Amino acid sequence: MNTHRLPGRSGFLLTCICVFLLGSRYFDGFAAEGPVQWSVSSGGNGHWYEWVTDAPLPWEDAREQASQRPLAGHEGEAWVSYLATLTSAEEEEFVMQNVLGEDAPQKEYLGPWIGAFQPPGSPEPDGDWQWVSGEEWSYTNWYHGTQFSEPNNWGAEEDYCELWHNVSKYGLGWFDVTGDHPHTYLVEWEREGTPSADFAVVVGEGISSPGETVDIPVFLHFDYDGPPPPAGEIQGWSYGICHPDDKVEVVSVETELTNTAKLMGGVGPDFWSISLPEDLAPAPSNGITVGVVVDFQEQKGVTPRNGWLDVWIRYRVRSDAFPCGNPEESNVVSLTPCRSLGEPPVRIVATINETSLPAYETKEGRIEVVCSGDFAVLVGDAEAIPGQVAEVPVTLDFNHDGGDPPGAVQGWSYGICMDRTLI
Repeated sequence: MNTHRLPGRSGFLLTCICVFLLGSRYFDGFAAEGPVQWSVSSGGNGHWYEWVTDAPLPWEDAREQASQRPLAGHEGEAWVSYLATLTSAEEEEFVMQNVLGEDAPQKEYLGPWIGAFQPPGSPEPDGDWQWVSGEEWSYTNWYHGTQFSEPNNWGAEEDYCELWHNVSKYGLGWFDVTGDHPHTYLVEWEREGTPSADFAVVVGEGISSPGETVDIPVFLHFDYDGPPPPAGEIQGWSYGICHPDDKVEVVSVETELTNTAKLMGGVGPDFWSISLPEDLAPAPSNGITVGVVVDFQEQKGVTPRNGWLDVWIRYRVRSDAFPCGNPEESNVVSLTPCRSLGEPPVRIVATINETSLPAYETKEGRIEVVCSGDFAVLVGDAEAIPGQVAEVPVTLDFNHDGGDPPGAVQGWSYGICMDRTLI
């Protein structure tokens, strides 16, 4: 079960040294073969579950594999997968009986991984446990025995959860353990929703040189397919933008004079989370995430329109990434809308009528890297009073770096952007 949560600052998950050197047998009977659905008609949530036993993994690797596992028989449909989150007794009972099989705990020494973890620095032993999906942490089924109870952080840095541990000795119940001993794992799928033909994320383009910065705009379209417009105002949105970390680095995310900054009379939205690479797990990440809630009271939203300027991302081209003397080296850096960043991973969605709708289309941006330092476009300053005209000079330098130009200048082109609400 999962409820959408806009991304905030995220910590990183610490993978610890495992103190267990215990083997694990793989279950060979009674478990379901392939995914099983907890149908709505039977009182379930409509999600699918699968016990993956063929390649036991450490917790972090299992989480990554679970997030990328396709739902067999439903290729092409919009399903999101993650390590299973057992948020109620009913959900756990369904999984135990219909996915794992009632005999599994007696046959498997170590229970499968589920999507529960503690961030580094959490109060031990039971502080700040959370689900990978971002759902509320309320239901638990920790082991409680006569000699000890879980979670207890017994091995130190026991920040991950297995569904059981040596049932023949301890009985059923969750155990906190370190994360690097291979376990089987449970995968859960939930339907992401039908992509909205109204919503699109478009990353802009720019030109820069090695060692220099460039500002790249991110535009949102809220009426992408044209009439009729969405049936309601836009209440919020979220997305991630990934970049090749060996080519460029993020310097900052700028919001001045964007459409989003002008919301609520220039105050900005009630919630505006921008996470830089160093904020995202595992840190540093190769991208940024943005999450917006326009109005917590849900009284104001964005009237559907296209060309909504959300942020500017300032990138610096790494000096050693582009050997300018090599003509065969690609000089284009791709900037891609993505949903793999953060913990839980950010989604590319817009919220309309309290429903999070995935983007119908995303378009990657690009930075063209040029090695010449000779050409520069310099926009000047001017002053004017309201209603009057101002003349702003644009100066071109053709020997900007003071070196030896390769030849005569044969032509040029450029664009100058402005805030159309002001001038």
